[in-house]
Formats: sequence, C-alpha cells, structure tokens
Amino acid sequence: DVERDELRLSEKRLEILKRRCAEMRDKAYCTRAEYDSLVGVLSFCAESVARGRTFMRRLYAAQRRRGRYVRLNRGLKADLSWWLKFVDQFNGVSLLLNDYPELLPLFVDASLEGFGATFVKPDGSAEVLSGRWDEVLPGIDTSQESKLWHITELESVAFLTAVHQWRAHFARKRFSGHVDNQAAVTAINSGACKDPGMMCVIRDLFFEQAAGGFLAHAQHIDTASNRGGDCPSRFDLADGSRDAAAEEELF
Repeated sequence: DVERDELRLSEKRLEILKRRCAEMRDKAYCTRAEYDSLVGVLSFCAESVARGRTFMRRLYAAQRRRGRYVRLNRGLKADLSWWLKFVDQFNGVSLLLNDYPELLPLFVDASLEGFGATFVKPDGSAEVLSGRWDEVLPGIDTSQESKLWHITELESVAFLTAVHQWRAHFARKRFSGHVDNQAAVTAINSGACKDPGMMCVIRDLFFEQAAGGFLAHAQHIDTASNRGGDCPSRFDLADGSRDAAAEEELF
C-alpha cells in the first residue's frame, strides 16, 4: 500500500498459511511436494513480516535433504507453531521500517533475584519497569545450586519483557537497546542459540517484533554504565520492601 507505506498480507493468503501450517504440525512426515508447497507459501509471507525469515532457516535446511519424504522434527514443528501463533494474532499489516538503526535509551538488566529496565522517551521523560522473578513467575527457582536457569536466559527474558512493555514506541524502527550480558546480546542479535530454553525466549522476542512491526537488537554495555537497568533490578527486596538506595541512585 503506497499511500499508507505498508506491506499487507491478504486475508486469503493468511488463511492459506494458517491451514497449511496446522496440517503439517500434526504430521510426523510429509511428501516432498507438500513440503515444497508449504515452504513456497511461507517464503512469500516472510517477505512482508519482520523477522519472518528467521523462522525459515530450518525449513530451508530440511528442503535440501534428499528423499521422497520429509521428516517434521521438533525444531520444524516449533517454527511452524510460531507462524500459526503469528497468523492468529497478526492484523495483516506490516509497516515498512526506517532505513537506519537507532540506538535507543533503553537499558535492561537482570539478576538471579529480579529484573529491571528504563526507557527514556523522546520528550525526555522516563518509564521504569522492575520486578522479582518469584512474583511474576510463581514457583521459579533461579538459584545457582539448582542450575535450572542461567543468568543469560534471565537477561534475555528481561529484554523480552521490556520490548513487550514499550513496543508501541518502537513501531517502524530498527533499534538497539542496552544489555550488559554479552552472551544474551549475541543470542538476541543472531536469532539462534543451542540452549532450548533460550531459544524459546528468542522465538517470543521475534514474535513481538513481527507483531509490532519493528526490528530489535541488543548492544553490549558494561555493567557500571548500565545504571538504568541495574538499579531497577534491585528495587524489590525479598521481604517485600523497596531498596531506597537503588531508587535514589536511579532517579
């Protein structure tokens, strides 16, 4: 749509996409012709979906394998589920993005106890997000002894939370936010990692970008400079009180 400066998928195309993905998700194998047809439909749709091509990588890789049938493994089905979720919630419009990336004043941090983020808006005002993991995810065990959660995963969840909170401000932008964990920065920017839990976070992060019509990256910042993320991550203490020193330092 030239007048609105938008890329739009038709309702018919979205319906075809939804039906094809649903059919494939329930199968263990499919014929080569069925698979090629599905990949063709998804490739067309990915042209107008921010980050859509990320979820084509495994599909393309499976297409290069020989044989009359294609095995639909767990990874392929996870990518197809991402497309199904996208089609169910997508409004059919993807905005064309600005040409150049921006480094936005978005600061994110996480610890084993909590998370925090600060976003400075264009008018100079700022919004702060903070919380404890055991409050937003009841029953979570982030202790180092259990090794159920790695700090890199928590940093990525904090970034995902911040992007979801302020995504209305990011429409049509290519931007980077500040994160002080290099492993999280690498996973967010590459869109792939070997850790299954981390990949779940990356999928949800890419869904936020596709639904919101923007591209988000992370830029590494040293911890000492990341006060906008570090201070809010220490706001809430285990006894329910607030860390006055952290609040005073941030404000």
